[in-house]
Amino acid sequence: DLQKALGSFRPQVKRQDLVGFVRASLDELTSIFPRVKLESDLPSAPIEVHFDAEHLGRALSIVLQNSVEAMGGSGTLRVSIAATEGSAQLKIADSGPGFTSEVLGRLFEPLFTTKGAKGTGLGLSIARKLIREQGGRIEACNAPEGELASRSPCRAADQSGLLIVGTGRQ
Repeated sequence: DLQKALGSFRPQVKRQDLVGFVRASLDELTSIFPRVKLESDLPSAPIEVHFDAEHLGRALSIVLQNSVEAMGGSGTLRVSIAATEGSAQLKIADSGPGFTSEVLGRLFEPLFTTKGAKGTGLGLSIARKLIREQGGRIEACNAPEGELASRSPCRAADQSGLLIVGTGRQ
């Protein structure tokens, strides 16, 4: 049971620099997927947010892997972080084909996959659980055709929580 298996791994949430963490994750991604064009819009200054680095790392890895697979191993991946009063945003967008309305509605369901025998349907449901346990949420949406964009609020360091958004274009 997925709930039971993940239930024993409680996050160790502490105040950390989200920008530095994401930058290190992206450096690793570019070495693993050289055919992916990475566009990042990361602030030069740290953004302090409460999160568990191991859990966020797993969730981020799952979302990035799914984005790369959606693009067939090559394409453009855009990652940005923005801070506003009382919140921060981590956005992930890819140049993949986007989601049908049916897929979008079921994307985070355990055992739901669009990959046939190659997929388990566990990745994004695990990512969602890892993010929710930190007080955040994860969402997916389609950006307008030809545009790499998404929106997502995320709590600042004096609160707890993160949000990751994975997007594709229609």
